[in-house]
Order: sequence, then structure tokens, then C-alpha cells
Amino acid sequence: MLASDALPSAQPSPEMSREMPEMMLSLGIEPALLRLDHPALYAGMESICAGCASKGQCRHDLAAQTAAESFTDYCGNAATLSLLAGRPDLASE
Repeated sequence: MLASDALPSAQPSPEMSREMPEMMLSLGIEPALLRLDHPALYAGMESICAGCASKGQCRHDLAAQTAAESFTDYCGNAATLSLLAGRPDLASE
């Protein structure tokens, strides 16, 4: 569980975390379902993504369709994404 005091208080703009939904889809996670069912978790993950220093690597891997194999090397949301990837209730079609 994410501690609410560990999250930045300001909401990032969607543009600052635009890689996150793409990463989720590459892992078989439907972003809309996560956002709807777990809005606080989604917001926390957006904040982590918005502040990420590995955006170049992430964008490269997403474009090359290799993100699912390498995201654990650099993604601040890797542990959470790994847990969510196994949940059938959040599966993308």
C-alpha cells in the first residue's frame, strides 16, 4: 500500500505522465479500469511517472515494443505495475 504522505500534493498534468497508460497497456493492464477502481493509486503512480528521470528510455522501449521486458530496470512504478499485471480484473483486451 502506498503511504499518502509519500506522494506529492500537486496533481501532475496528464502530459507529464503520458507514458504511464502506454506502459500499462504493454503489460496487459487497462488504465481506465485502474483509474476508475483505484483512483488514489492511479494518481500516485501518475506522480511517480511525472517525476521520472528515465522518460527517454521509457519512450524508446514503448516505441520498440520492448517495455514489458525492460521496465523493471528503470521504472519507478515497476513494483506496482508488476503486481497489477497479474490481476484479471484490470486486464486489457
